[in-house]
Amino acid sequence: MQLNADGFSPKTLTAPPNKAIKIELINNTNKVAELESYDMKFEKIIVPKGKISVYRAVKSR
Repeated sequence: MQLNADGFSPKTLTAPPNKAIKIELINNTNKVAELESYDMKFEKIIVPKGKISVYRAVKSR
């Protein structure tokens, strides 16, 4: 994923249930950004022009 001045690209993510996924986010802005998910239980801060990776299992509902 990328964060640009007009928002996230892509706008949505889909993942197969009961599989581990890796989300990489690149912050292309000049501002500190936050990526959080209550469902996947994480919160990350990304510095300007920085990159983070999150590994999580996606559980079926």
